[in-house]
Amino acid sequence: MSWTCIYDNASQSNPFDQEHVLPQAFGLFSPDIAIPDVCGPCNRYFGRELDWFLNRDSGEAVLRSRLQPGLASAAGTLKSSRIKMTVNAPGPWQGARVYVKPDPSTGRLETELIPQVAFRKKGQQKWLWFTVKQLVHASPESLAQYRTQSEIQIVGPSMESCDHLRRRLSELAIPFQDGGQLQSPITTNDEIDVQVEYTIDKTIFRAIAKIAFNYLAYVHGAALALRSDFDPVREYVRHGTEPSWRPVIPGKSRILAGETAGIRCSNGHLLALEGDAIRGKIIARVALFNDITYTLQLCEHFSGIWRDFRSGHHFDVDTNGVTQLRSVSASLMPRPFVIPVRTYRRPLFI
Repeated sequence: MSWTCIYDNASQSNPFDQEHVLPQAFGLFSPDIAIPDVCGPCNRYFGRELDWFLNRDSGEAVLRSRLQPGLASAAGTLKSSRIKMTVNAPGPWQGARVYVKPDPSTGRLETELIPQVAFRKKGQQKWLWFTVKQLVHASPESLAQYRTQSEIQIVGPSMESCDHLRRRLSELAIPFQDGGQLQSPITTNDEIDVQVEYTIDKTIFRAIAKIAFNYLAYVHGAALALRSDFDPVREYVRHGTEPSWRPVIPGKSRILAGETAGIRCSNGHLLALEGDAIRGKIIARVALFNDITYTLQLCEHFSGIWRDFRSGHHFDVDTNGVTQLRSVSASLMPRPFVIPVRTYRRPLFI
């Protein structure tokens, strides 16, 4: 018997190392949902080029920092190319950039300042913030308006970082006069109001598409996943080649029946497959932390013998258990799923 990689068709006589349907950065679950159908080169490529960014530089990474602090702490600080966190409290700190990291001992998020400078012309309400990187690349001409009749704030996690910013302002011919320290934006409850914005780009879409295609192979086997019907989505995951249709659509549609916009039955991960028998399409849905639901069309038209493709699994981030979902309808059209045993209803933390 030979084993063939579902992504690049590489073959060998022994099973490949296990590829986890969900990256282990999002939980170590039991039973272990994994497949022996992804070769070593593809596995390493996905870890380096897709999973790393989903794990540390995405909206899902922010949720992981809150809901899985132990795993998030092991991965390190969140990155900032796709994630932007700013102080949302009114006053002199509003708009200041911050980053957060989880404290595995308490499960709380710790907020740390990014070294930065804020400018405000006299009479204006809002501050305009510049990080070190932005100041380094700024020309003296672009900031000339702040040389006179301006208020300036310098903030950073240390005196050294603040001194570095002072020197950069001097290089830009912007005078800075020390007028005292800013009051901390952290409240008496040891909390800070932070606004989170993040970008979902092609790298994140491909990482989600990999999860969906892995799940198809897990539920229905590698032989089905290797059919040529799935070549476009396979090429999209492995090489970034766009299919003729939009492969991944993010949204707020719910996988679980009975959920509303503000209430979730779970904070866990949800994977689901459904078949549209009328159009011959196979649809996957992925919702990490039951937040954004990504809908993925895995093929343009399935040419094989039609079957009931419905399947769903719930990954509980509190117990690390995995539960198979039950469809609420016998129809072959897409319908919501339910968790067979519901133990709680609560809003998401974030």
